[in-house]
Amino acid sequence: MRISYRYALTRVFLFVFSAIMLLFSHISAQNKRIKFDHLTIDEGLSQSSVTAILQDRQGFMWFGTQDGLNKYDGYHFTVYKNKPFDSTSLSDNWVQCLFEDRDGYIWVGTHGGGLFKFDPETSQFTRYSHDPNNPGSIGHNRIWTIFQDKNGAIWVGTTSGLDRFNPETRDFTHFPENAEDPANINMSAVNAISEDSSGGLWIGTFGAGLFRFDPSTEEFVQFKNQSGNPASLSSNSVKSIIPSRKGGLWIGTWGGGLNYFDPATEKFTHYMNETDNPYSLSGNVVMSLLEDSDGHLWVGTREDGVNEYIPKENRFIRYLADKGNPSALSDNWIPALYEDRSGLIWIGSGKGVNKWNRRKRAFKHFYHDADRPGSLNSDNINAIYEDRSGNIWIGTWGGGLNRFDRKTGSFTHFLSESANCSGLCADIVWTIYQDKSGDLWIGTASGLNKLDSATNKFTQFKNDPQNPHSLAHNNISAILEDSRGRFWVGTWGAGLDEFDRENQRFIHHKNDPEDLRSLSENLVTGVFEDHHNTLWIGTAGGGLNRMDPGQSGFRHYTYDPNNPGSISHNHITCIYESKNDVLYIGTNGGGLNTFNRADSTFSHYTDKDGLPNNVILGILEDTHGNLWLSTNRGISRFNPAEGSFKNFDVEDGLQGNEFTQAHCLSRTGEMFFGGLNGFNSFYPDSVKLNDVFPHVVITSFRKFNKEVQLDKPVYLTESIPLSFKDYVFSFEFAALDFTNPRKNQYSYMLEGFDSDWINVQRQNMATYTNLNPGKYIFKVKGTNNDGLWSPDFTSIGIVISPPFWQTWWFRTSSIMLLVFMVVAGPFYRLRYMKKRQEKLERIITHKTGELRVKNEELQKVNVRQTDLIKEREQLIAELTDAMSKIKTLSGLLPICAHCKKIRDDSGYWNSIEIYIREHSEAEFSHSICPDCARELYPELYEKKKIK
Repeated sequence: MRISYRYALTRVFLFVFSAIMLLFSHISAQNKRIKFDHLTIDEGLSQSSVTAILQDRQGFMWFGTQDGLNKYDGYHFTVYKNKPFDSTSLSDNWVQCLFEDRDGYIWVGTHGGGLFKFDPETSQFTRYSHDPNNPGSIGHNRIWTIFQDKNGAIWVGTTSGLDRFNPETRDFTHFPENAEDPANINMSAVNAISEDSSGGLWIGTFGAGLFRFDPSTEEFVQFKNQSGNPASLSSNSVKSIIPSRKGGLWIGTWGGGLNYFDPATEKFTHYMNETDNPYSLSGNVVMSLLEDSDGHLWVGTREDGVNEYIPKENRFIRYLADKGNPSALSDNWIPALYEDRSGLIWIGSGKGVNKWNRRKRAFKHFYHDADRPGSLNSDNINAIYEDRSGNIWIGTWGGGLNRFDRKTGSFTHFLSESANCSGLCADIVWTIYQDKSGDLWIGTASGLNKLDSATNKFTQFKNDPQNPHSLAHNNISAILEDSRGRFWVGTWGAGLDEFDRENQRFIHHKNDPEDLRSLSENLVTGVFEDHHNTLWIGTAGGGLNRMDPGQSGFRHYTYDPNNPGSISHNHITCIYESKNDVLYIGTNGGGLNTFNRADSTFSHYTDKDGLPNNVILGILEDTHGNLWLSTNRGISRFNPAEGSFKNFDVEDGLQGNEFTQAHCLSRTGEMFFGGLNGFNSFYPDSVKLNDVFPHVVITSFRKFNKEVQLDKPVYLTESIPLSFKDYVFSFEFAALDFTNPRKNQYSYMLEGFDSDWINVQRQNMATYTNLNPGKYIFKVKGTNNDGLWSPDFTSIGIVISPPFWQTWWFRTSSIMLLVFMVVAGPFYRLRYMKKRQEKLERIITHKTGELRVKNEELQKVNVRQTDLIKEREQLIAELTDAMSKIKTLSGLLPICAHCKKIRDDSGYWNSIEIYIREHSEAEFSHSICPDCARELYPELYEKKKIK
């Protein structure tokens, strides 16, 4: 019975222990929730299924997808796809694997189009396809892996086996060379190739296990799963192989989980999924492996997300897709893993690229998780406080009071009970404080509580309108016990209360407009005592109040727009005194203030000085004298000696960019800042900055805002020739540090035009207009996300050709012509004048002869004209004489006697008649025309007509 009893107790103990550990694992697992950045088709990726990842020697990231090859510079994607009838393009858009060789060529293996070599200088692809009639062609068009050994040989794993490429003959050698020989090994599809320190190649196959190949002897050694042997390979389908820092091999299998091979013992250690162990591998189908620079192993699975294996702890941390969490892993299918030069982890999935910055691990994030009862029960944090036992107390909006035990990782919740007078007054907790006697005081939105740590019972203090010595207001915003033992309670609406704990009565300090020494404002935001025993009270609109030792009144410091030495804002959010006796005041809109005790003036730091935001919500100091400030735009580290700021935001791992006034510095130096999405904790020394110098490249050249295609990529081009007509041109550039490209900064200058570097901060384009012809050098340098400047710059030449009239040959020709004209001009002019004079003489002689002839003809005409005039005068005399003899000319002219119109001409007869009348005494008689007859004698006319 004793044995059974002990056995039962042991089982119960183990069960309880396992349950506690499991609960703890669930609780602490929330600290391991990491936030991934995502690149999808919305950002320009050609397709969502990312099967291969590579960073080339320039620093560009390459992503192979099932619909194209992508090059990424942190801002834009360049996509390479098949172009019909273009033999220098990809023939298959489904990319399976990528590799960069020693010469800088990028090798691309496709799903069915064969192997390709990409030349970065020409942006062209060379194709290597399987040809059944050519034994020197590649063995199959489906490529699974590409590798270059220490000797420079290119090895290719295909569906039909292993191939070695000879760059001189451009032929492939197949291994095993004679697959039909029973003595040879049938490799089947080769999925993975790696190399050990001795130069041996390790080949992972699909179905034939693992092989070690000696290139010098061309002999194979095979490792397969042996039934009943736990030290053998766990599965004969090997999908991924990478060397380990310990000298062995990590082997990912299809269905057999993860294996570690020890070359000294030639034994395999298996890591597989265990249903009841949340720290085991999440799935047994391993598609990709990566050992990062910290020695952690990353394992990508077929449908169970990513695992991070921590060797020191011998456990796996799982990262899975979560539709409800936009910062989680985007998909659980993980065919590709990669670490770039700056230490970023890149994860290829079925829904794009996931990127994680390991430096985000410094900021632990605690948040509410509905699936974990022991987690924080509200994400909106109002207050954080550490008691003398090392417990962290968290006041929330709506979640009451939480006690966080860092040893167990568990949260204990204290909520209000409306019917219980010994419970928490309200679930909105504004402030927490422990007095000298060890009592914990909690200020809520509905009264003041004192917690008995032994019984976990609360004593309530509330406003009683019938009792003038009760709490002045139930909305408690600040609590402090000063050096004299006075207990101060700040309220939101009724000023400051001084609590007499012995008599259990409150003394009220309120604003009195008639008393200039009263509190300036009844909305109290904070109470603080400095090392000089001076009491400082912040308000929400009345500025800062000061009560000196031994005095009862308050001195006010308020904002004065006409006084630059006044405090910058009247809404005070926090007050802090540094180790070197400097008083800092945070404001809600006026930035950070320092108080000069000598002349009672203030100095200010705002966003113009580098703060991310002018709302300062919390101030803490680290061991190096740096101040850590929580704001409405992240957390800022302020170096008072340099006056410099280093800013961190949600992309660095913070709970969010917006924080509250909750902040706390623990006795161990750990800092806590609360916000709207939980709270962050971190040790300042663990927050490492990015110390990797970025490589800056020029990514695009444009004329009149249109990209120009050069013979080479612009980042490989030494100089660009331009015409004077190209009077608007631009450069686009990128610092190839992908931690947070939006934070990378740049400076550039055009040597020959700019006198100094131009800092454009985060703008990655430079434009120049209307430059004079000549030679220039464009230079650009950049920073990484943490402001570390690259020591070198990238440059490119610009040669602007002038118009022809500004060219040297034109100017030389013009000068020579001018000299020629000055020297030879008089001679040629004299010769020209002589020839011109001779020509003029000939013209004059000719014209003189013509004038002589015309003059003779004119004289003849004049003689004839004179004769005609005489004849005309004689005829007129004769006619005059004849007309004088005519007295009456009856009916001579066809003119109507009534209307005077001539019927048969255009007025000639009328003219003759007038002339005769003027020159004679003749009279005329006329008949009547038919029209006048009809008008004058209608009856006669009609009768005549009828008759």
